[in-house]
Amino acid sequence: MAPAGFICSILANIMSGIVIEYFEARSEMTVPMICVVRALFDIGCCSMVYAQQKFFYLSLTGSVLQILIAKGWTAPAILILKTVVPPEVAPYSIGMFLLVTNITSSTSAQTFAKL
Repeated sequence: MAPAGFICSILANIMSGIVIEYFEARSEMTVPMICVVRALFDIGCCSMVYAQQKFFYLSLTGSVLQILIAKGWTAPAILILKTVVPPEVAPYSIGMFLLVTNITSSTSAQTFAKL
């Protein structure tokens, strides 16, 4: 699973870059929309992974889809933070963003287990 996760992560970031490069000239809201759409896909993929424990292959498919489709939103979100936040506090805001993202992704399995 680790090589597939690595390859899917690379592909997800490449796809984000291609979509942003293609649509950014048309709308300045491209980067935020990439973040929103991929985060919404992440919710569905997390439910496939964590809420569906009886079918291993469905859970594995959800995990691969989560890495491939839903995980490419953090790089555009960091890009938004770097361009919007003042340079003095940009490292702190990016650090807080990554901390909150890691905490929520770590606790999502426990949250789904309690449902």
